[in-house]
Amino acid sequence: MSVLYTTMHNFQVDLETLTPEQKQLLKECFELYLANCSWEVFINKVYNPESMRIAGHELDNGQYWITAETSCSAISRVLEDLEDEINVRCGKSRRGNMEPLSKNNEEILRNFLK
Repeated sequence: MSVLYTTMHNFQVDLETLTPEQKQLLKECFELYLANCSWEVFINKVYNPESMRIAGHELDNGQYWITAETSCSAISRVLEDLEDEINVRCGKSRRGNMEPLSKNNEEILRNFLK
């Protein structure tokens, strides 16, 4: 059964496709989001080498790289969505045409990450 999450950019993401490690990473990042962490704290979590490995980014010459393929993965899309929301909340970007993280999405994540 699919658990669908819709990003600010209207991408549909099936959370059921996440690996157990990715689900744990998402849980840790969602907890940071709920705690109103700063953008810097959030991206340090998302883009550290271990998180990049878990997210499935490509290792090349000792560094992890986000590629066109890995940026479209379920974990990348949801983490990017949370990052975008934090950017808006911190005043680092404007929402423009993006939809805010809905209470429905928050509830979807809370239930999925139990």
